[in-house]
Amino acid sequence: MPMLARRTRYLVLGLVLALAPIALSAQQIYEDLIVAVANDRADDVKRLLARGMDPNSVDPNGDPLLLIAARAGYRATVETGIICSNCVVWSKRE
Repeated sequence: MPMLARRTRYLVLGLVLALAPIALSAQQIYEDLIVAVANDRADDVKRLLARGMDPNSVDPNGDPLLLIAARAGYRATVETGIICSNCVVWSKRE
């Protein structure tokens, strides 16, 4: 039985170490999205949303990113507004 417990611990440790870079990558993409919105970089916002970021993301204060762009008068970023509630794509409304 102790051998099985040891293997289980190694398996869990291996999984944790394997998944750690994914969590760090997701955090970096989230921070990149906040920076892109804050600097009116609509192309970057579109690219990050295409990578799977939620268009309803909020900043650390809980403010929706689209609202932040609208308040700042960032027309290019606001024009990339959400075109559907179920997709993760922002595109200029036509």
